[in-house]
Parts: sequence; C-alpha cells; structure tokens
Amino acid sequence: MRNRFPQFLRAAAAVLLVSILLYIPASATQSQLDEVGEAIEELEEDRAEQEQDLENLQEDKAVLDGELAALNQELAELAAELGSLQTQLSQKKEEIQKTQETLAQAEAEEETQYENMKKRIRFFYEKGDSSLLEALLGADSFADFVNRVEYVQSIQEYDRGMLEQYRQVTAEIEVRQEQLAQEQQELAALTKERQEQMQKVQTLLAQVESSIENASQQIADAQTELADSEARLREQQALEAELEAQRIAEEDKKRQEEQAQNQNSQQSQDSQQGQNGQAGQQGQGGQDGQQDQDGQQEELPPPVISDSQSDIALLAAIIECEAGNQSYEGMLAVGSVVMNRVRSPQFPNTILEVLYQKGQFSPVASGRFAETLSRGAAKLCVQAATEVLAGNITIDKLYFRRNDGSIEDGIVIGDHVFY
Repeated sequence: MRNRFPQFLRAAAAVLLVSILLYIPASATQSQLDEVGEAIEELEEDRAEQEQDLENLQEDKAVLDGELAALNQELAELAAELGSLQTQLSQKKEEIQKTQETLAQAEAEEETQYENMKKRIRFFYEKGDSSLLEALLGADSFADFVNRVEYVQSIQEYDRGMLEQYRQVTAEIEVRQEQLAQEQQELAALTKERQEQMQKVQTLLAQVESSIENASQQIADAQTELADSEARLREQQALEAELEAQRIAEEDKKRQEEQAQNQNSQQSQDSQQGQNGQAGQQGQGGQDGQQDQDGQQEELPPPVISDSQSDIALLAAIIECEAGNQSYEGMLAVGSVVMNRVRSPQFPNTILEVLYQKGQFSPVASGRFAETLSRGAAKLCVQAATEVLAGNITIDKLYFRRNDGSIEDGIVIGDHVFY
C-alpha cells in the first residue's frame, strides 16, 4: 500500500501536466476562433447592410429609368405635335398669302368695274340731256325707242350689280383674311407653348439622366464594396475553417495523449495490485460500479434526456449554426453527435453543458449560437432537433469537422466528416 499511492500520484501528476500543456495551444486557437467569429459576424452584418443599400439603389434607379422613359415618350409626343403645328402654320401662311393675292385681284377688278361704270355715266350724262334725248328720239319706231331705253337701263343695272358683286367678294375675302390671321396667331401661340414645354421636358430629361448616371455610379461603387466585403468574409471563413481544423487536431492529439496516459496509469495500478496480492479488489470494484468482475470499465447508464422546449431550442440552434446550409441528413447527424456526447461518460450529461463545454463548439464561443438561440432557429432545424430528441440518432460518432481529407475512417455527410 505504501508504494501504490506514490506511483498513482506520479501518474496523476503526469496526466495533469500533459493536459495543461495540451490546453495552452487549444486556448490560443479558441481565442483566435472567437476573434475570427466576431469578425465574421461583423462582416456578415456589413454585407447584409450593403446588400440592402444596393437593393435600394437599384430600386431608385428603376424608378429613374421609368421617369426617363415617360419623359422620352412625352418629348416624342410634343415633338410630333410641334411638327404638326408647324406644318399647319406653314399651310396657314400659304392660305393667307393666296387670300391676299385673291383680295388684291378682287380689289383690282372692283376698281376696273368702277372705272368702266364711270366712263359710261360720263358718256350718258356729261354730254347733256340733248344727246340722250336725241339718241332716244332717233329711234325708227316705238319699239326701237323702247329697246334703246331698256338697253340704257340694263347697262346701268349691270354696272351696279357688278360693282355690288365685287364689293361683296372683297368683303368676304377681307373676312377670310382676318380669320386666317387669327388662326395663324393661335397656331403661333400653340407652337410657342409646345416649344416651351419641350424645353422643360428636355431640362427634366437632362436632370433625370444625370441622376441615373449618379445612381449607376453609386450602384457600381456599392457592388465593388459588396464584392470586397464578400472577399474579406471568405478570407475570414477560410481562416475560421483553418483554425477549427487546428483546434480539432489539437483536441484529437490531447485526447490521444490522455487515453495513452490513462492506459499507462491503469496498467501501473494493475501491476501494483498484482504485486501486493490484492486478489479481492476486482470484486470490490464491481460492487462500487467502476469495474466488473473481469476488470473491464462498466458502461454508465445513459442520462435522462429531456425533450422540453428549451432542449429543442438549444439543439436546433447548434444544428443551424453548424449545419444550417447542409442537407437534412447532415442536420440530423450534428444533432446525433450532441446527443451521443450527452450519453457518453466522457462528456457532461446535459445538452446545455455539452454545448458550453470549453473549446468544443466555435459558434458558442463566437456568440453566433446565442444570437440564433435568441431569435429562434429555422423551422427545418427545429424539426431535425425534435426528431433527434425523439430518438432518431443517425450516427454513433462523438466528433465532426469540416471534411478536408485528413480523417480517413470517418463518415462523410455533405461538407462534414463524422468520427
């Protein structure tokens, strides 16, 4: 008994020393993972804001494009209307010119008719009553006299009728001329109004085109900024994957060292027990529940797993963080790993303690898990968590990581390897 405890203490001290040495780089890696996780969260938030800003800019540009199309349509309609008005105005000018020529011709004919009438009046009246009387009395017969009287009267009536007719035509032409002049003024006013409207539309077009150009530049800048953010996000995600691989490798190494040390310690204890003749020790170990009668480690009974809403929320949140972009099979596999740990004596026996065990799940350390838990996991992740808690354990593994080919005997599901 005297020799047994010093050896046991030395073995325990060795195990503790190895654990401390192995924990130091793991802690450093976990700290880096925490920092990278925070950086990824910030980049994702920035990217979400940039995507929203880009969407708003594109919507604004779409509105401006609509305004530009409407203004172009309005400008085309005004140009067509202005062309029609200018054609009408040109035709109206030609009509006025023709009317003026017709009026001048009518006035000239009126003047000619008036001069002819004056000549005939002079012929009949300027020579005195004797000439007219002699002409009438010189008739050969009464019938000839009547004819001569009627002829003189017809000439006078003709002259008066033609004069009146020319005066009426002249008056009508003058009225038409005034009407054409009024129409010309109206067309000129409409033409001026359309020209002013076109100028306003052209000014608006220039402003909208300038706004569209600015919006296009802003969109290009936003797309460049978004591409830069996505590139930085990919870099951080790649760094996170690399650090996660380092952490898992360090944990694997630590676990292997601990297992080897435990085996050495157990072998040392067994050897010491054999030397001291402790034959009845095995029976006693079987009674206290640590070893059976063959010296093998007993399997502890599985802890009671609650299917309460809190456990479902916890499991669904970690499933979304670790496998939210994977297949449903991958989601079930991640949930199965968590429950396998809960059932394993190597890990705590509650979901909460398993998830918050130091250095195990990077989303917990980075804060993404807490954020997902606070807002609630996706419906499909909740469904997967519910199935796993109901007993649908799809794999019997305790660990998983991104599949980089370093684990040869694991189960590959999607982007992960389970081992």
